[in-house]
Amino acid sequence: MSPDTYEMIGHKLGRDFSQAYLRVEICCDRVGFWLKPHTDIKEKLMSMLLYVNAYHEPESIGTDIYDENLQRVATVPYRNNLGYMFAPAHNTWHGLEKKEIKTERRSIMVNYVTFPTCWKLPTRQRAAA
Repeated sequence: MSPDTYEMIGHKLGRDFSQAYLRVEICCDRVGFWLKPHTDIKEKLMSMLLYVNAYHEPESIGTDIYDENLQRVATVPYRNNLGYMFAPAHNTWHGLEKKEIKTERRSIMVNYVTFPTCWKLPTRQRAAA
C-alpha cells in the first residue's frame, strides 16, 4: 500500500493508482474447478495472482492466457511463490481450462481497483515548505 510500491507498479503498467483501493482475495480452487476465458472488469486497474502450491500440484494447472480468438497461447506455470500481474484491458483474456486439480489450487489475488474497499491507498505526504 505504500506510495513507493504502487507508484513503481503504476509506472511499469502505465496506470495511475493515486486514487485507487487495494483488494486482496485468498483463492482455494478445488477438484472440478475451471474458469472460462474472460477479461477483468473495468474497475480493476491492476491484477496480480501469486501461487501458493502447498500440495505439490502440477505446474500445468496455472492460469491459461488466450489470444483475441480465445485460443490458448500460454499457461503460467503453477509454481509455489510464482506470480504474474497485468493491466486489464479489452484483450487480456485469461482463465483456467478444465484440468486435474488433485487437492487444492491456492493463490492470493491482489488488485488495485477504482471502487471503495477497506483499504484506500495512502497519498504521498508532501514536505512542508
